[in-house]
Amino acid sequence: MPNLYKYHSNPEELLWYNEAFEAVPELVWGRYKHDPEELKKRENILAKDAKIAHLYAYWILHKSFPLGEPAISKDGWHSCVYAYNVLESPFPLGEPEIAKNAQWSYCYAENVLYKPFPLGEEAISKDTHYSYMYARLLEEPFPLGEPEIAKRANFSYCYAEVVLHGKFPLGEPEIAKDVFYNKKYQQFLKGLKP
Repeated sequence: MPNLYKYHSNPEELLWYNEAFEAVPELVWGRYKHDPEELKKRENILAKDAKIAHLYAYWILHKSFPLGEPAISKDGWHSCVYAYNVLESPFPLGEPEIAKNAQWSYCYAENVLYKPFPLGEEAISKDTHYSYMYARLLEEPFPLGEPEIAKRANFSYCYAEVVLHGKFPLGEPEIAKDVFYNKKYQQFLKGLKP
């Protein structure tokens, strides 16, 4: 929620001015972000908003903020960065939301879990870039993402060379349409051991 009070020349004259600054997480954060003692008194308000709860945990507490975790868990992006920046470990409560987005799922697997994130693989498989990057992270084929990878010549070629270390028949139609990658692919195939 934006701070609309800043657009008024005398915001303190507006109805509910003081009450808003004591009830709206973003306004509380904005008013007291440089005063940890005042923020501590208002943790129950800060805990209502994913972004603010994450900021409070990261910038003020420098540790987990259990009271804010239910709100954080409802936002995939903030769940992912909370796990990475604050917990420095998995955040199971936020995983269902993280799993809804390819980028967040990939980042969570790469930067938090350091291993596969099966819950996010469905979302990852719908994105060409993240399907390829996830296969690289796995250091093995990612069959669920192969139809998406096969839609682009560059990713198909890289997938064949870097992940499969061999042919990628599903991607060959797209590779064949691209002069540059088709030439590279043909050279790559010639270099394979029979």
